[in-house]
Amino acid sequence: MVALIGACLLSACSNPAVSKAIGTGTDGDARIVVRMSDSAVIVENHAGRPLLNVRITISAADAATRFILVVPTIDTGATSEQPLTGFRSEDSTVLDPTAVHPAQVAITARDTVAKSYEVTVPWKP
Repeated sequence: MVALIGACLLSACSNPAVSKAIGTGTDGDARIVVRMSDSAVIVENHAGRPLLNVRITISAADAATRFILVVPTIDTGATSEQPLTGFRSEDSTVLDPTAVHPAQVAITARDTVAKSYEVTVPWKP
């Protein structure tokens, strides 16, 4: 009986939907697609549910500086384009695209059933 319950619990933890929750930042079956331009970061929601508290972090090439912007929600199938000048560092410095050379973009979010998503991609405008 204990073995049966244990097997049920293990199978519940290995749900295929959970294993696909983490996106790659590229097209295909990625749940979150990230694109960049010289002036913005574009986030596409392919998760099948609205994304909540979407935290976009741009790491500068020096790796010590990070600029953050939080989007409250991105609806299912929607695209959110965020201008680089909307990102701020922890000390409230605005990202200046002419002075900062981004190295990567990281996205964290959760959906309406509390499934977590994480994507990190190199900066490629």
